Order: sequence, then C-alpha cells, then structure tokens
Amino acid sequence: MSFEVRRTGAAAALHVRLRRGDLVKAEPDALVTMSQDVQLGAALDNGLFNGIMRTFFGGESLFVQTVQANADGCDATFCPSAIGDIEVIEVTGGSILLQKGAFLAAHESVDLQTANQFSARKALFSGAGFFVLRASGRGTLAVNAVGGIMRHDLRAGEVRAVDNGHLVAWDAAMGYEVRMAAQQRGLFASMATSAASGEGLMCFFEGPGRLWLQTHKPPRKQGVGESGNARQAMNPCLVMVLAVVVALVSMVVTAIVLAVVSGSLRQ
Repeated sequence: MSFEVRRTGAAAALHVRLRRGDLVKAEPDALVTMSQDVQLGAALDNGLFNGIMRTFFGGESLFVQTVQANADGCDATFCPSAIGDIEVIEVTGGSILLQKGAFLAAHESVDLQTANQFSARKALFSGAGFFVLRASGRGTLAVNAVGGIMRHDLRAGEVRAVDNGHLVAWDAAMGYEVRMAAQQRGLFASMATSAASGEGLMCFFEGPGRLWLQTHKPPRKQGVGESGNARQAMNPCLVMVLAVVVALVSMVVTAIVLAVVSGSLRQ
C-alpha cells in the first residue's frame, strides 16, 4: 500500500494504491473515486465507546468509512471537505496528537482514540480543546489542513511559538505551554503588547519532536466577525488587560472615596 499526495492548485487529494486485502479507513464522505475491485464499507473503529468518545469529545465522526481491495492494482482517492493541503505521516510506534478535524485517512493498523489534555489552560487557549485525537501503533496516517502544511523538526531543548488555531498535529511526547505571545518585562507590559499585536496567547513547544502547522486558520464560526483580525472574538489577553485597568481604576476611586470620607470625619 502507498499513500501519495496529489496537488492541483491550492487543493490536494490523497491517492492510495492498494493490493489485494489492503484496507484503509477514512473520514466519512472523504472518498472521491475508487477502482471497481474496491469494496466500500463502514466501521466503528475500536468499538462503540471509542466511537462515541471521538464524536462528542474529539470532533470526529462516529463511524469511519473503509475501503478494501479485492484484487491487486486497485486505487482510491480521498479529499477533505476544506480546501487545503494533505500531509502523509508514518506512525512508527509512538503517538501523534491531532487537532479536531485533522484526520483524513490511515492504514487499518493505525489506532485512533480520544486523548485528554489535562491542563485547563492548554485546553481553553491552545485552540485544541480538552480532547484531541491520538494516533498510535504502526502504519501510514494522512492529515489535512486549511491552507498549506508546514513541518518543523525541533531539536532537544529548541522552543517554537505557535499561534493557536494553526496547530494540525504534533508528537505526543513533546510538551508545550500556553503563554502570552510577547515576553516583556512585567506582567502588564506582556499583556498589553500581546493584545496590541493581535496574537494574544501562543503555544510554546519544546523539542525534541515533530510539529505540523497549517498556514491558515479554519473559517470562523457564525457570530464572529466576517473579515479581518479586528473583527475576531475578543482576545483573551485584551480581556486581561481591561480587567487589570478596571481593577486599578477601582482601587484609585476607592482610595479617593476613603480619603474624602476620612477628611469629612476629621472635620
């Protein structure tokens, strides 16, 4: 079996060559075309419970579609719903974490399960949420993204900052922290600069490990601005800056009121 990414303009398709008995699982409705000796099916990958976990917490479908070759020399082509790039990743015993919606297709030997991000700060501000998809085992995995896909191989101790919303996949063994994008002296200066730059909070990954990023963010949900960063939902750092300002103003007003009351009592 071989996975090949075919790019036509801004879009990409995954072309898979199959031998007799080969089976590929993919996101439902991803199949574009297949040869006549390929059998299409559907399955609950790793059982009903794991399928429910993927659906409610991992942002994936309950079922996966399957294509299996009944003869040699078969092929099938898959495409994601969003226009963008596809990356083929070899899973070699370790685990790879996937952003919601990043899974496209995989060899049957690749195990897909829902994984929990136990850090509330990571879940809320990394863009990945509390639950992500974990790919493990051994085999070929294909992920899709909005826009192009960039891969970074981090050396041991190397740190790379990533804007939330651009994450596609990363090695599970590689840790990361969510911090303010601008690292200035003083908390208020960091918050103000991070908010003014439009970046807010970013994910700081530390190697060694592999990191896959998408060049564009997914389309904003209904209710968020139609165009431009200025119309996005309020930046968390901006909220913190405003909260600090309100707190300082409240302290000043309180101090003035206490001073006036104290002066009146003395008179």
